[in-house]
Amino acid sequence: MKKINQSYLIFILLSQLLTPDATASIIDINSKLLDQSNATQLEAWIGKGDLDWQSIWYGETGASSAAWHATVDGVTETVSLYDISYAGNNYLVGGYTDIAWNSNLTNPYQNDFDGNVDTFIFNLTSRVKQDNTYSIWPAGYGLTYSRIHEFASFGGGGDLWAFDGLHVGFALPTGTFSDGNNIVTGTAERVDFSINALETFTFTRVPEPTSAVLFGLGVFGLVRIRKSVHHKAIE
Repeated sequence: MKKINQSYLIFILLSQLLTPDATASIIDINSKLLDQSNATQLEAWIGKGDLDWQSIWYGETGASSAAWHATVDGVTETVSLYDISYAGNNYLVGGYTDIAWNSNLTNPYQNDFDGNVDTFIFNLTSRVKQDNTYSIWPAGYGLTYSRIHEFASFGGGGDLWAFDGLHVGFALPTGTFSDGNNIVTGTAERVDFSINALETFTFTRVPEPTSAVLFGLGVFGLVRIRKSVHHKAIE
C-alpha cells in the first residue's frame, strides 16, 4: 500500500479549515420558517458572527401561548419569527431580544437596564429592522411584553403583538421601536393581521475557523510527539 504523506494531509486539512464559508451559520434541521438567506440577514442585524440556530418552539394557528411560555420562559437571546398574512400578502416578521421571557412578572413590560439594550423588531420580507427609538420613557422601557395570554410581543406601544390561539396580532406605527411606520407594511397605519405560524429560536456562536485550526494542529502535534517517543523507545 502506498504511504500517504502526513504533511500533505495537514495541508489539505488546513486548506479546508481556512477556506472562507459564506454560509457558515448552522440551521436546525427541524426548522420550519428559517432559511439560509434569512439566517444570514438576522446574523448581520444581531452582529455576533455566524450562529448555530436551535428551534425551541414551533406552532401554527390555534396554538397555546401558555405552551409557548412553558418552553421559552427563562431563555435569553431569542428570535421569534411570525409567518403572517395581511391584505392577501404573506410576511415574515418578528423580533430579537436578549431579555429572558417571563410570564410570571407582576408588570409584564420587560426592560433592559444594564445599559446594553439589545432588542429590535424586523421584517425579513422587506429587509427592514426597527430599533428602540422611544426617547420619553427611560432607556429600555417596554421593550417586550411578557404575559401568559400573549406570544412574543414587542414594544410598549404595540409595535408587534400576538395573542393566545395564535390566530391574530397587530402592529402599530407608533411605539417603542416605530419610526412612524408599522413593521409589516411600512406605512403609517395600524395593521391587524392573521398568523399562520410562529417559530422561536435561540442560538450559539459558530466557532471561528482559527479555533478549529489550532485544535487540529494540537492533535497533530500530539500524534507527532507520540510517534517520536515510540521511535526512541524501540531504538
